[in-house]
Amino acid sequence: MLLVAFGDSITAGVYVNVEEAFPSLLRKTTSLEVVVAGVPGNNTEQAKQRLTSDVINYQPDLVLIEFGMNDHYLVDFGNYNILPVKFKENLEQMILKTKEKGTKPFLINIQPVIEGDEKDYYYSRHPVAYYEPFGGVNGVIDYYNEIILELALNTNTPLIDINKAFREAEKTLELPLTDLISTKENSGRSDGVHPTPKGHLIYAETILTVLATVLENQCTEISVINPQDNQVIELQSSGRYLIKVLASNTNKESGLIPLLTILPVGKTISAIAPTKNKDELVGFLALEIEQATSLQLKNLRSLCQIKIGKL
Repeated sequence: MLLVAFGDSITAGVYVNVEEAFPSLLRKTTSLEVVVAGVPGNNTEQAKQRLTSDVINYQPDLVLIEFGMNDHYLVDFGNYNILPVKFKENLEQMILKTKEKGTKPFLINIQPVIEGDEKDYYYSRHPVAYYEPFGGVNGVIDYYNEIILELALNTNTPLIDINKAFREAEKTLELPLTDLISTKENSGRSDGVHPTPKGHLIYAETILTVLATVLENQCTEISVINPQDNQVIELQSSGRYLIKVLASNTNKESGLIPLLTILPVGKTISAIAPTKNKDELVGFLALEIEQATSLQLKNLRSLCQIKIGKL
């Protein structure tokens, strides 16, 4: 199953190692084939010009659309880099064109930033006075996120709410924004925008959870299995299957957590826990079967539930 991660510098993984960026984390945990099409500095006007070459020509099953950080900012008082109406139009074109080609699009909204002051972080590059009428730059980001939400609802496109995930991380995972976004303390950079490795874990875990839910809803013939180690399941026909696993983080682990190995294909389903405080773990695998076959499921953790459905 092929996924294209289509976005800006966040998708490209600026300021982190390639293996720490969310597209690589998705590849590791789900065994999806992932094409990274992130271009630093890109806004939606630039992105739509490369939609065909960087997305459609790959004929992907899924596409993540992650833009807005380079659209929302102000170049003068009340003057957006990409006007809200144009931003909406550009995203809508991307959604419609990918759907026409049989690709399932997902919209990722804009994360919050660390505002700072004229010496450090966001306002060291963008005059704070431009943003005061909006209550700060995060108010402008909220406005653009309302556009993304409206588009998601109007086009029946799944929304991956990264902004909410970042906002709630401090409360539920004990991860403040200063751990999730590049700062002088954690990276030596007065950045305030780009995710740290922990921030990319939030991206990947949030994306993985939405993907798992949407793919499950597309399945037919769903079977719910009570997990037993080394159990054998029979797949009666060829096709593409989804195997979704739910578990509890009883060992209080963090990072990439292997849940289940599938034999004889040798695939492992893993979950992502940004911190040890993440209680519920979700993992999935999309598996192509050329003929009826038997699979052995070897549990690597104490699992709560296994679901198998045909996509």
